[in-house]
Amino acid sequence: IQHQEITIKKLIEEVLHALSQLIKEKNINLSISFPEHLSAVYGDQDLLSRVVHNLVSNAIKYCDKSKGSIKVEVLEIDRFIQVNITDN
Repeated sequence: IQHQEITIKKLIEEVLHALSQLIKEKNINLSISFPEHLSAVYGDQDLLSRVVHNLVSNAIKYCDKSKGSIKVEVLEIDRFIQVNITDN
């Protein structure tokens, strides 16, 4: 495990970019919400990237086939970063 400062917005955008073709193929509406100012987080970038990738992949897999939508929302609450990934 390698702890380092991570820009969570960039990490999430990279994961979504990697999955963008699959999102387009399944005709899924994707909405993304980040606060204007977001603190950096400390952790293992590869592990965090894998977690986000797995969560978004599962959302794609189990999304409604006719009107699929996925929402990625990042919140900063009392010095903690919360990432919500929801599908319909």
